[in-house]
Amino acid sequence: QGEIAEHLYVVTEGRAFAQRWGSQDRFEMLPRTCFGESALAKSSTPEARMRKADVVAEPGCSMLCLGVNDFRAVVGVSLDDVARRNLNMKLMEAVKFGGKPISTLMPQAERERLADAFEEAVFTQGERCIAEGGDGDRFFLIRSGSASVKTRQRGEIASIGEGDFFGEMALISNAPRSATVTATSKQLTCLTIRRHTFTKLFGPLQELLEAHTAARTTESGHTSLGDLKQYQSIGSGSFGHV
Repeated sequence: QGEIAEHLYVVTEGRAFAQRWGSQDRFEMLPRTCFGESALAKSSTPEARMRKADVVAEPGCSMLCLGVNDFRAVVGVSLDDVARRNLNMKLMEAVKFGGKPISTLMPQAERERLADAFEEAVFTQGERCIAEGGDGDRFFLIRSGSASVKTRQRGEIASIGEGDFFGEMALISNAPRSATVTATSKQLTCLTIRRHTFTKLFGPLQELLEAHTAARTTESGHTSLGDLKQYQSIGSGSFGHV
């Protein structure tokens, strides 16, 4: 993390994990997964080409490596569009709706469609992205830059940056925004999608969440209190009976 990307890598065997400093989340990369694609984007600034995470390979993992200069010498063009789409996919892997990772709600093909449906929104320092109490109909995923999250009652409650997201409740209902988000970096770039577009492509998000919950309940063999019977008394104390 922090190094300038000069090579693209493709996992061919085994697996590796990507992890950002200060985060406990680890993202699995299996064969045919590529990373480091920002190195191939001709228009990228040095800041944009900085590695965003550490990548650690497990024993037995093999990869192909392609240098940016070799790529351009052979192909003659940059890979901006492919690099941008692949980065969008990686950012999406960290998104959770209702506490559920997006990878458990959507298969790979649908996540790719979602990545294509995102639009880019750019904000300058001090500009509001959303305002507390305002209408909510768009979800935002931060691609680069930073922002602050504030409420009228509590003031600043969080500072967010690349890979973080906000406004996810807008994909479920049109409830007013619960906080104000303001760009704090010189430029804040977000991926955004409206509830109407999301619903048109995939159906209501609430239905996806409910379907996921129903599937997990079936898998785990959910037991309610009414299914239980008293078996044996172990003892009693000052605060209750076991």
